[in-house]
Amino acid sequence: MVNMMDRAERIERIKELQREADEARARIAERVAARENDPYAPREMLTADQRLTEEPDDLIFTESIDNNELVTAASSDADDWRDTVARAIGKIVAHERLLMRKELAARDARIAKLEAQVETLIALVGQEKSLHGRRKR
Repeated sequence: MVNMMDRAERIERIKELQREADEARARIAERVAARENDPYAPREMLTADQRLTEEPDDLIFTESIDNNELVTAASSDADDWRDTVARAIGKIVAHERLLMRKELAARDARIAKLEAQVETLIALVGQEKSLHGRRKR
């Protein structure tokens, strides 16, 4: 069902969407700034052991982490990580393409079947018209 909007409603909706987009951009900018201010925080969160306590932010490290080790690990693992992600994305894209091809083949088969049915109906209607035209004479 289509809901018609008048000009004022459309303008108000556009303003609302623009406001939401601006808020989203601000949240993204805050996250980027936080990451730039403390680039090791995400890595520490991943290497930390979160225990069930009353505090959801309570992180306990099982082993101390030296920042120099993080810098060395980050620089040496960066290319491996990118290669892994690139391979994973490639597999996903190939899988999605295969699914899309199967779906398109099924769609094309259905369209071909429907086209044949339409041609048959058109031929039948044409025959019916020619039969009716002969009977009236």
